[in-house]
Amino acid sequence: MTASAQGAAGCTREGDLARLAIFRADASADIGTGHVQRCLTIARLLAINGWTVGFAVTAATVQAVPALADPKFGKLIVGGRPDAEIELMKRQWPRGSDLLVVDHYQRNADFETRARGWARRIAAIDDLPSRAHDVDLLIDAAAGRTANDYAGHVPAAAKVLAGVEYVMLRSEVVGARRPMGPAPATATQLFVSFGGSDPDDLTSRAIDALDDDRLRAVQATVVVGPANEKADAIAKRARPNLRVVVDPPRLAEVMAGSDFALAGSGTMAWELAYLGVPSLLAVHSRGTVVEALTAAGAARPLGRADDLSPEIIANAAAALAKDRETRAAMAAAGRALIDGRGAARVANALEELVR
Repeated sequence: MTASAQGAAGCTREGDLARLAIFRADASADIGTGHVQRCLTIARLLAINGWTVGFAVTAATVQAVPALADPKFGKLIVGGRPDAEIELMKRQWPRGSDLLVVDHYQRNADFETRARGWARRIAAIDDLPSRAHDVDLLIDAAAGRTANDYAGHVPAAAKVLAGVEYVMLRSEVVGARRPMGPAPATATQLFVSFGGSDPDDLTSRAIDALDDDRLRAVQATVVVGPANEKADAIAKRARPNLRVVVDPPRLAEVMAGSDFALAGSGTMAWELAYLGVPSLLAVHSRGTVVEALTAAGAARPLGRADDLSPEIIANAAAALAKDRETRAAMAAAGRALIDGRGAARVANALEELVR
């Protein structure tokens, strides 16, 4: 294991009065980029408020999420045993952290307990109330989730923020929402993206689906994430009615300008709902986001990712493209469900926790 610091944010001196927040999250082709992306959203808000911010991540995470190159964030490269990671963090930030935020399925109460003393306050971001946490604050933005779901999984004194009011959207997404207009009679502008990595290669299956005669009038924008190992092969499949872009800088605007979408079950599904883009969502191993958006009427499930064929995708897309009434209802439901202030609520709660 090696440790490296980059940027002034990673070089906090003893005696520096800036509050220090460290985020432990990872991204890769297998796990996607959502954990790191929502941590980045909160980190940027804390930095605006004068915090020093650092990320403890694997080398693969830095490659998967180019935004981590931002010089205002310190970086510590970790990997291996959780106890060894704690020791690396103590060496990198010897004065201790005012706040440690853990957003990682492989780091739970044992990791958090080891960080006690060095981290003055600890928060976790989770979406499955089945793991033990030793934290002062837990955030779970799943629809219908309540604090009672974590009874017995967090200390009795811990505060739990639960529900869609805590969905952490990027500022560029919040700023991209347009006034809601009438849905077109037939949807022609399609947005396609299955997250930062798309380990199931659903993007290729969606492109195959667009060969269906019923979708010839559709103009599709296919967005490939930075951690997608098949990006080059997918880019070669572009054609007049199908544009392929890799990690575009104005992604939120691309989403907002679409009539409907094919997407995965991660953070992007929340973003599309907020923007009022009716979406057909692939269900991955953790389908809580799809279930929530479907229950709210903001999206429809395509089916399990492993089971999706180009034919299934084409049938669903063709039906939604011509169903203006359903698309209008889905758009309105998504906008009503998510107000875009979740990240600010979480950042405020973290500030209050440290105070």
